[in-house]
Amino acid sequence: MWSYCVSYVANTGMMMNAPENTLIAALASAGINLAIALPFVLVAWRQADRSNLRWLGWLAGLYVLDWFVLMLPHYGPFARLGWNWQGKVLEIALPLLFAAFVPGMSLSVIGVRWRPASRVASIMLYSALAVLAVIAVIVLRQGSGIDRETFLFELTMPGLGEEIVYRGVIQSLFNQVWERPIHVLGAPIGWGYGLTLLLFTTGHGLAVMPGLHLRFSLAAMLPAFVFGAVLGWVRESTNSVWPGVVIHNIVDVASFL
Repeated sequence: MWSYCVSYVANTGMMMNAPENTLIAALASAGINLAIALPFVLVAWRQADRSNLRWLGWLAGLYVLDWFVLMLPHYGPFARLGWNWQGKVLEIALPLLFAAFVPGMSLSVIGVRWRPASRVASIMLYSALAVLAVIAVIVLRQGSGIDRETFLFELTMPGLGEEIVYRGVIQSLFNQVWERPIHVLGAPIGWGYGLTLLLFTTGHGLAVMPGLHLRFSLAAMLPAFVFGAVLGWVRESTNSVWPGVVIHNIVDVASFL
C-alpha cells in the first residue's frame, strides 16, 4: 500500500515544477502531519526519557526528507518509468544511511536484521514469503491486465520503503524516547507504536499536493490505520522489519486478484 497522497503526485505525472517547490510541499506535508501528532507527544512528554530526546529531532528531519524524496521530479532513466522507482530507492537509502553512520544508531536497532531475530520472526517471515510467492504466481497466471513494471513495483517497493521508514526508523526512534510497558499478544507496546501509527495513517490521506493545495482522503486513512496497527504489532513482536515488508507487499500484490 503506497502512500495515497504521494502516489497521486508520482503516478499521474503531476510533479512539482522545481525542486524548491518540492521542498515547500514536503515541508508543508510533513509539518501538517507532525502537528497532528504534537498534542499526543505533549501528553506523553512526562514519561519521555530526557536523555534520548535528540532522537525526536532526527525523526522529524528524516520524516521531512522522506516526503521530499518521494515528491521529487523523476530524473534520468527514472523519468521513463510509470512508477516512482526513484522516490522509493531514495526512501530506502535514507534510513539505511542514517542507521549506518549516525552514532548510537545501527541497522539492528531499526530492525534491519539479516537473520530473523527469533523463532517467531522466522516463522512469520517464511510463512509470509510463501504466501507472497503463491499470490504472485496466481496474479501472473490470471493475466489480470497488470503490466510487468507495475507487478515488479508492487512486489517489492511499497513494503521495503514504508516499513523501513515507519516501522524501522520512526517506530524505533520513538521507542528510544518512550518505554513499551504494555504487552499485546506478547508484543511490547508503548507510545512509539501509537505515534507511528498516527503518522502512518495521516500520511496516507493528508498532504500538500502540486499547486500547493491541500488534499485530504478519509477513505485512504481508514484502511491505513487498520493495516498500520497490524504491521506495528508485527514489528514489535518480531523485532524485525522483514516480516512486515513481506506482509505489506502481499496486500499490494493481492489487490490485483
